[in-house]
Amino acid sequence: MRFMQMMLPHHAQALEMTRLVPTRSSREDVPLFAERMDISQLDEIAQIEAWLETQEAEVPDLGEGHAAGDHSDHGDQSDHGGELMSGMLTPEQLAELEAASDPGGDRSDPRGGVDPDSLLDRGWCRCR
Repeated sequence: MRFMQMMLPHHAQALEMTRLVPTRSSREDVPLFAERMDISQLDEIAQIEAWLETQEAEVPDLGEGHAAGDHSDHGDQSDHGGELMSGMLTPEQLAELEAASDPGGDRSDPRGGVDPDSLLDRGWCRCR
């Protein structure tokens, strides 16, 4: 149950990150990828919320408007006692990402992407 509850802020954070794409990417394929992520994450959020409701379990509040595609006001990821799922950014790391003009810094992938190791070096991804 707890895993499913924590997946909601995890998906909401993915939506916060895809919101950054239009002003950060000059590639043609990245906005399409972000749009597809938006669609799938919103669908999964709706499915998880519905399942939690059928289980009569608490449904974490993600803020108003997320179901309609507005992800400008997601709840704080620390709604679960400050605990973040593996792979999530802390609020401070997310703010740093939002403020960055080039998240990959000087270690961007030569093909135009962000080098995942640079994100690990900065502590932005705790997935390994």
